[in-house]
Amino acid sequence: MEIPAPAEVAAYAASIGFKLDGGYFVDYWAERGWYVKPGLPMRDWRATVRNWKRMDEARKSGAAPAPAETPAAERKRYENERRAAVILDYAERIVAMMSWLKSPTPCPWQSDPQGEIDDHVAKIRDHYGPKGVEDLRAKVKELRRAKS
Repeated sequence: MEIPAPAEVAAYAASIGFKLDGGYFVDYWAERGWYVKPGLPMRDWRATVRNWKRMDEARKSGAAPAPAETPAAERKRYENERRAAVILDYAERIVAMMSWLKSPTPCPWQSDPQGEIDDHVAKIRDHYGPKGVEDLRAKVKELRRAKS
C-alpha cells in the first residue's frame, strides 16, 4: 500500500462527507507501522477512513458497541465483587454472634461470641483496611435493621 499524504487523506474524507484531520490519521497509522493488527498490514487506507467515518457516526448516534472491558478493569470489578461478598459474609456472622451476646443461654458453637466478632473485624481490617471495617459496620447495621 502506498502511504498517503495528509492532504490526500483530508481530501478523500471531505469527498465522502467526513471531517478528518489528515495529519492526525497519517500520524496515528505511522506510529503503528501501518499495521491494523500485529502481522496484518493495512491494505487500503481509504477503507480505513470509511470505517472511521462509520464508527464516528455510530458514536454520535449512541449505537457504537461498548468498548471491551480491559483485563485491569475486569480484575478490579472482580475484586470489588469479592470484597462485597466477603464483607457480607462476615457481617452475617457478626449479626448471628451479636444475637448470642444478649441471649441467656450460651452460644452452642462458640464459647466466646465477642471474641469471634473481634476476630472477624480484625480479619477485615487486615485484608481491606479501615475502609473495609467501615463498610463492615455499615453492613452489620443494615442487616440488623432488616432483621428487626
